[in-house]
Amino acid sequence: MSSAGQSGGAGFSLQRDFSPASSTSAGKLTPDAQSQLQPFDPAGSPGTVRLTRRYRFAASHRLHSPHLSEEENCALYGKCNNPYGHGHNYIVEVTIRGPVDPIFGRAVDLERLDSLVQATIVKHFDHRNLNQDVAEFMGALVPTTENLAAIVQSRLSAAWPAGLPPLDRVRIFETRNNIFEIKHS
Repeated sequence: MSSAGQSGGAGFSLQRDFSPASSTSAGKLTPDAQSQLQPFDPAGSPGTVRLTRRYRFAASHRLHSPHLSEEENCALYGKCNNPYGHGHNYIVEVTIRGPVDPIFGRAVDLERLDSLVQATIVKHFDHRNLNQDVAEFMGALVPTTENLAAIVQSRLSAAWPAGLPPLDRVRIFETRNNIFEIKHS
């Protein structure tokens, strides 16, 4: 085994042969290269990693409950009850939880995760008025970021494909000071 590809760590070592003879031109490992792979030592490896990706979208909303009077809404939501709404540049963090694949060295295909979040969340929320353009908020549900986080988590869970590590949590940054998190059960 070549010394290239060896690394030491806290309680485990990962050894791989990265020489040209160990892989095919298509990027798949030959049987000889596969037999040289040393999997993670379960005693020294955490076994599970969490990977978080950030996504951004801009959206507007008006915090207003149809169950309250105009005065009650103004008192409860203040400037966020502006009849013309207001906007945020939201940051959504999506965290997966899973093992590191010993062959590929990663827990998830990032392009696949990015495509899922873009198609399921960003495409439907970016540059939208949450009150008028998002089905869940068109009724009595107030578009608070708490509710937005629940909707994002629900939509991701419903669209989550087999083969991706499980969804662990969703965090939404509404402002620098307001951050909302839902852990997936």
